[in-house]
Amino acid sequence: MAPLSWRMRGVLDPNGSKVFSIPAGANFLGEFAQQLAAETNLKAHPEALADALIYVPNRRSERALAFALHRAAGGEAVLLPSIRALGDLETSDPPPSAEAALADLPPVISPAQRIGGLTRLVMAYFEANKVSMPAVSCLSAARELAHLLDQAALSGDVDWAGLEDLVPEAELATHWQQSVQFLKIIAQDWPAALEDKNKMDPYARRYEAAAAMVKHWQANPPSAPVIIAGSTGATPARRLQLHAALELPKGLVVFPGLDMELPDERLEQLRETPSHPQFALARTLGDLSLAPQDVGTWPNRTDSDAQLARRRMIHEALAPAESTSDLTKTLASMASDGNAARFVETALTGLDLIEASDDTEEALLAAILMRETLETPNQTAALVTPDAGLARRVSAMLRRWEIDVAPSAGLPLAQSPAGSLLLLVAKWLEDVSHPAALMALLQHPLVRFERAAIRDLDKHVLRGPRVWQDWPSLMTHSARGLADPPSRGASISNEARIKVEQLLGALQMIIERLTVSPDRLCTGADWFESVASVASEVALPPHPWAGEDGAAVSRLLRDLVDLSEPLGPQAPQVWNELFEAEALSHALPVGEPHPRLAIWGPLEARLQTAAR
Repeated sequence: MAPLSWRMRGVLDPNGSKVFSIPAGANFLGEFAQQLAAETNLKAHPEALADALIYVPNRRSERALAFALHRAAGGEAVLLPSIRALGDLETSDPPPSAEAALADLPPVISPAQRIGGLTRLVMAYFEANKVSMPAVSCLSAARELAHLLDQAALSGDVDWAGLEDLVPEAELATHWQQSVQFLKIIAQDWPAALEDKNKMDPYARRYEAAAAMVKHWQANPPSAPVIIAGSTGATPARRLQLHAALELPKGLVVFPGLDMELPDERLEQLRETPSHPQFALARTLGDLSLAPQDVGTWPNRTDSDAQLARRRMIHEALAPAESTSDLTKTLASMASDGNAARFVETALTGLDLIEASDDTEEALLAAILMRETLETPNQTAALVTPDAGLARRVSAMLRRWEIDVAPSAGLPLAQSPAGSLLLLVAKWLEDVSHPAALMALLQHPLVRFERAAIRDLDKHVLRGPRVWQDWPSLMTHSARGLADPPSRGASISNEARIKVEQLLGALQMIIERLTVSPDRLCTGADWFESVASVASEVALPPHPWAGEDGAAVSRLLRDLVDLSEPLGPQAPQVWNELFEAEALSHALPVGEPHPRLAIWGPLEARLQTAAR
């Protein structure tokens, strides 16, 4: 006999529809959780969902759904279902480990090892063709090849084996022939290199992990519901898993924001329009042999006239150009009274357009609107933007008013305490006597030296024209400046002078132990080892390796050693540019979410909503 929690009819009814959509503009996770809680009487039966398996797009969605279920149960303690992250086109989350464990798959190659290995193959290609190519250019080419590999994996229908037969060689211009030969790096050389290392490419492993999960489901169908919520099926692995979920006795798929009124001819057009927001959903419906009419509307929804009109107008506005020849007539047909102007006015109710003169004003206006929201009790607001720079600027402006709202995507590792310290150390090591680089490092909040000594060093030694060229001449200049302070316009006590000399002596000892020089080429391993060693010496213990940012920067340095290996010895400036670029591309979650304000990327906004 089925458990009590699964007897109610609704989205969980095994005899009902298995595919639903929650429309755009709705609070996806909130309404999803509310319906599950209502059907299972979660408040009275806190264990009702304990055996369910729910997949959501990424790890941030995991946390948001857990909170939504807790709130849907009236804030009572509940046994949460197993909530796992799928990963999707918009995220770099790795494949779920539970699925990968079901298959005897080789481990995934790390991003740094992947770029490093591709760089080595690119360098070998140019050497074989007797072309002199800077190592940094080879690294850049390797990144582009990695991106091409990812795009091919996401499309799901690229066969590299047919590369040479794509166009007969005789018909190719010389540069096209060279391109075909170059692409053999990813068509032939890279798969062979992965096999030698017993590693797998990330997206290939993701697909194999999903295939293993599907085989497991087919052999042992789960007795509890398996729900995939919020995925558009943007990757072959996700479409495979969506198809398998629909074959399960209690499988359920909930799409985000599917246009339920798509005619067949437009659906075909969207499958050939990758830039359209409905492209992934259109492809997924075709893969699942479904039409929009086969998808059920999420129950217990009440949309206002303005919401319905806005949704229909946006879908029409985003339609392919060839199907929008007479937009005015189309809008009139959408209006219940045939009045296109009134329909548009209803659809735009509540929308405002504010034009900003530059990026700074744009961020300020967004921050002011969010701050204004807090003046109304219980009002919520969210800034939705794909621009990470704008998100960070708005977050910084809100902190001026002591309002802490971190972007959902996190902040770059380069802006974390540990990351910024390591970057300052790396920059200082390029020229240890540079006054600006030295003071930037010493003034970092994690540096252990006494603040008064740092101020006196700046005031009595470093200020004014730079009349030294290296560290020994700076030490000579500092001895002269500290011995004759009146000539520098200010006096210094004997105690302060001693502390400055102790500070310079500590720096002198660090410099003497360096095994790298800014004037000589060195390997990435030697350079990053020196950066890590100096950072440990200048930082307050247990920094810079404590906390989440410390662990992240430690992993990054290890990855940089792998990535830099094929480049051989390079100038320190090259390693620092690489370090800064990688630190800016790695994001860290920051702080706790604000109870009423949020800054979301497109994916988070797809699954959540706010009043403003």
